[in-house]
Amino acid sequence: MMRIFLRFLSALTACLVISQQAFAQTEAASPPCSGPGVTPPKAANSHAATADDFPLLSKILNEQGETVLEFIIKEDGSVGSAKVYKSSGSLRLDDAAVSMAVQRWRYAPALSADGKPLACRWRAEVKWVVHFNIPTLSKDSPANVLQMKLDDYPADARARGEQGVVAVAALLSEDGKTKNVIVVRSSGYADLDAASVKIVTERLHAANSDFDGKPVRTMVALLVMWALNPASVPADQSQNADNAAKTGGLKPK
Repeated sequence: MMRIFLRFLSALTACLVISQQAFAQTEAASPPCSGPGVTPPKAANSHAATADDFPLLSKILNEQGETVLEFIIKEDGSVGSAKVYKSSGSLRLDDAAVSMAVQRWRYAPALSADGKPLACRWRAEVKWVVHFNIPTLSKDSPANVLQMKLDDYPADARARGEQGVVAVAALLSEDGKTKNVIVVRSSGYADLDAASVKIVTERLHAANSDFDGKPVRTMVALLVMWALNPASVPADQSQNADNAAKTGGLKPK
């Protein structure tokens, strides 16, 4: 088994080296998108990262930053080989930036001195900024979503207009009772975080989990959403939020 793993690791390393060499060769064959007589390329569509581009786990963990990409703009304006020139600090965001550029970005290509389209190297920045919004999750989403009602709001938090999403992890004992709840990602407001922990601890429990017929402890992930305008939640998501306690065997006490 160890030999098989080592062979796989060696093959994976070789693939990475070949991929890097391929980009280096392409990069060397393509000049920068600047120089005497060269007309630089111009973006032909929006390159801004949208909420759909954000990896869900990055949203939950509140990962933000700026990814600088270096890539080839081909003669037809599409993006060819791309790599991370400067990391955002998150591999998830960096990978999403590369995918977004290659799949979606388009340019009016650079033009050489004689007016012909020119394949060339270019750099661009992707800014990843988390803005508060109600996460859009389908009824088939594996995430457990709890939409808090206005009556659940801490009075001071409601008066200050605080909103946010708190990601919590709940440890359930062998008999399905909530034993411990921790904040995995803060909303940015201590009172909303504390209220989330309190509500999950007091109001949720689960059916017993077992492995080979023996009871086992279970860890459950929850997104606790605090919004002052619950009506803004889409109908299908409100249904999902109202029934979130049923997902994964969770039931309100």
